[in-house]
Amino acid sequence: MIIIQHQQEEVSKTSGVLFLILSNILYIVIPLYLLVIAAFSITKCPSNQFLPLWPVIVAVLIIIDRAIFWKILYNEAKFERNFPRPEIDDLDHIRAWEKDRLKSSSKILVLLKTNLRIVFFLAVLFGLVWSHDLLFKDDQCKPLLVFSIFLFSFVSLVCYLVSFIGTIYIHVVSWLSRMDDRAKMSLRSVM
Repeated sequence: MIIIQHQQEEVSKTSGVLFLILSNILYIVIPLYLLVIAAFSITKCPSNQFLPLWPVIVAVLIIIDRAIFWKILYNEAKFERNFPRPEIDDLDHIRAWEKDRLKSSSKILVLLKTNLRIVFFLAVLFGLVWSHDLLFKDDQCKPLLVFSIFLFSFVSLVCYLVSFIGTIYIHVVSWLSRMDDRAKMSLRSVM
């Protein structure tokens, strides 16, 4: 049993590292692509002068977000190295350890990450609206710029929507579970 559990932990760690590597490659390629298309069309969109600046702003936001992500991840890894995860099955002990691990990153970093993602969401909305307005018009804007911004914004909004629905689902299930526990406790106290 211990051998199987150890193999599952290794597979989990390997898949986690692989996901981290692939996501970071993606987060390097996207800002580079956005910077390149912005560089070639910075003065080539007279109908919306902000559209060529949009990829630069979004690329910078992605790079800052990744830097904050890595700093938080580093702080959590440092915490886990100094205070290994408890191997006992006491759920309260594990929850306390999780709270301490989350506190290992400064609140300023977490707040900055949250605010940055809100700004990024607003930028995606602006990009979608601006690019949609110019998408099928015979305009002087470069089509690659407009289609790239529209596609990136659309895919980003779909990801936001899926994440939002998933978060709502998790909170509803958690709430229903607590309600179920309360109902069971009430029933036990009556009986």
